[in-house]
Amino acid sequence: MTYRFGEFEVDVTAYELRRGGQRLSLARQPMELLLLLLLERRHELVSHGEIATRLWNPNVFTDLDAGIRTAILKIRRVLCDSSESPKFLETVPGKGYRLIAPVEAVAQVLPAVSAAPAEPHSDARRHNLPTELTSFVGRRKELVELRGVLASSRVLSLTGAGGIGKTRLAVRLARDLVSEFSDGAWLVDLASLSVSDLLPQTIARAVGIREEALRSGLVTLVDKLRHRELLLVLDTFEHLISACAELVETLLRGTSAVRIIATSREALGVSGETVYRVPSLSLSDALAPVDLETLVHSDAAQLF
Repeated sequence: MTYRFGEFEVDVTAYELRRGGQRLSLARQPMELLLLLLLERRHELVSHGEIATRLWNPNVFTDLDAGIRTAILKIRRVLCDSSESPKFLETVPGKGYRLIAPVEAVAQVLPAVSAAPAEPHSDARRHNLPTELTSFVGRRKELVELRGVLASSRVLSLTGAGGIGKTRLAVRLARDLVSEFSDGAWLVDLASLSVSDLLPQTIARAVGIREEALRSGLVTLVDKLRHRELLLVLDTFEHLISACAELVETLLRGTSAVRIIATSREALGVSGETVYRVPSLSLSDALAPVDLETLVHSDAAQLF
């Protein structure tokens, strides 16, 4: 089924929003909200509580109001809608939202295809994250917490001593969030980079952006990422901290939907940054009496 409203259409099977046949980029949460308003509750008031239940797992701790406002803003932006004189989404102050545009439902007739073995779905083209060669131990609380942080902050810096597990945590978090970003999640390993002037080119190469003649690497990078919705993981750059801070600030100013996870022994110190000091793996209080079974099941003992 395809649903049409105004000059837009939503193909439910393909999970796509289109305008004039061209696919429009919309992340999972705003798309889920649009489907809720469009397909299930069109022309009815949808409350904040109903939206929160649809978009977030009960175990996720985040600012729900801010998350809902962000999702609505993304929908309005892609529909070129206005909150002051809406054509599609009406805000009911203090209560929720309502889709007000007429909706036409059109059944699709799918062409017959010969039976063939289905290829397994792969999202490898949407990220370059390394395959985990060993099991991921602990950090459940941190992963839930940090998902909420990234919902409201565009820069999350994981700091801590060397070997504490910053990179492993960042990669696992990015892997969990790949589906949240229409343009994927990309790891940029900066540990071996010694020349700060090559930062833009290194990031561009990781994301799959080609250099352009007569344009600087930074200008090309910002221009190509301007309207993309992706997650960048900038890993291990203590030796380039000043250059990285400048580049991150430039990216934040020049793009609208790029989010960054940074791993370093020290914070970037940029505006809007959320700093999370990665703790050691949990271990029972050594000063308190504890039985062997409790000790063995702690995260630190499991890793050992």
